[in-house]
Amino acid sequence: MTMLHPFTTTCGACGRDSKQLKLMSTSACGSGDLDLRPPEMQRSSMPAWLEFCPHCGYAAKEIAVCQEATTAVVNTPEYQRYAKDRTLPHLAPRFICAGMLAEASGDLYAAGINFVRAAWVFDDEQKDGGSREWRQRAATVMKPRVMDGPLEIEEQLVVTAQWVDCLRRTGQFAEGLEVIEILLAREISDDLRALLTYQRSLTNGCDTACHLSSEAFRKEVREQ
Repeated sequence: MTMLHPFTTTCGACGRDSKQLKLMSTSACGSGDLDLRPPEMQRSSMPAWLEFCPHCGYAAKEIAVCQEATTAVVNTPEYQRYAKDRTLPHLAPRFICAGMLAEASGDLYAAGINFVRAAWVFDDEQKDGGSREWRQRAATVMKPRVMDGPLEIEEQLVVTAQWVDCLRRTGQFAEGLEVIEILLAREISDDLRALLTYQRSLTNGCDTACHLSSEAFRKEVREQ
């Protein structure tokens, strides 16, 4: 069961109040996707994953906290273009904007994750162009984070799994196969090895569809 708590907070970027949602609890049942998108009910808790100021578009875990450098990015025309774009799916601006802020600060791990989450929003609206655009943006920022490292074990699993999936889902098969072979030659966790092995099989077949992570752990896949 998912429990959301509405509350009012003051934006650290513009100083105005707005209503937000706090995730109190949730649960997940079944397999997530190959890019680690969680199953329901956790999947439907996305509105509470980030706070988003409806006035200035500042997006963060807690918008009450904002550094001066962050405010400067929020006020740029490019940022405001996405923050105020009403043609985008409702949740997309918060993840796009959070990704832009993370990228500007040099946190490529957080940037990539938020761009992937923006792609999930477009997936739900069946807007393939937006899904592709933000997976490509995610792949771009994740590449140096994965290839240059070093990464903590959990971070390595998340960002690598999502980067490789972005390459496959956007049809970048040649690059995908190249990086999968490089990564499989490294010392990595068994779970990540299973995910990459399955991604190699899908990429070889030019498969751009969404798949479940549980598919990577079937016996016949592990024995490839």
